[in-house]
Amino acid sequence: MSEFIDNTREAAGKYEAMMAAQHEDMEAFKEVLNELIAFDSNYLDSYNTLYSIALSEEDYLGAEIMLNRAFDKALQLIGNMDGETWPDALSWQNKSNQHIIRTFLNKAIDFWMEDKWAEAKVILAFLNKTNPKEGLGFDFYLLAVSHKRVYSEFLDEYTDKGVPNKEGLAWFDRNTKVSG
Repeated sequence: MSEFIDNTREAAGKYEAMMAAQHEDMEAFKEVLNELIAFDSNYLDSYNTLYSIALSEEDYLGAEIMLNRAFDKALQLIGNMDGETWPDALSWQNKSNQHIIRTFLNKAIDFWMEDKWAEAKVILAFLNKTNPKEGLGFDFYLLAVSHKRVYSEFLDEYTDKGVPNKEGLAWFDRNTKVSG
C-alpha cells in the first residue's frame, strides 16, 4: 500500500472555527460536536474532543465508546479493516491526516494505560514508521511501551505535560543506545 492522504473535509474548517470560540455551556458544546459528527462522521476530531471531555468528566464508558467509534472510522479510512494492511505513509505534514493520526495516538495511549503493550506497540510503531522525522514523540512513547513502562508513572517521571523533559530525553538516549 502507498501513502494515504485523507480528503480535505469541510467539517475540519467548522471544527477549527468552533474550537476558537468560548464554550461556557459544556452540554451545548457537546451537542455541537455531535452535530458535526452527523455532518461528517469521517472527521475524527469531533470524536476525539468528545472522548477528552468524557475522560475529564470521569465518564469512562462514554470515553471508551467515543474513542472506539473514532478508531473504527480511522481504520476504515485508511483501509485497514483486516488489522494488517497499513499504508506506507500517513504523514502529519498533510494537515488532512492529522485527525486520523490523533485518533491512532489516542488509541495507542488508551491501550498503554490498560497495559495492552502489544496493541499499543503496533499502533505506535506504525505512527513512528510513517512520521520518522517529524518530532512528534512517537519514538519516545514506543520505547516506553517496549520497556513496559506504566503510563502514568512514565509521564510523571519523564515528561512535562506530555513533552519529554531533561530526564526523559536522557532516558531515551540511554535506552536507544542500548536498543539500537
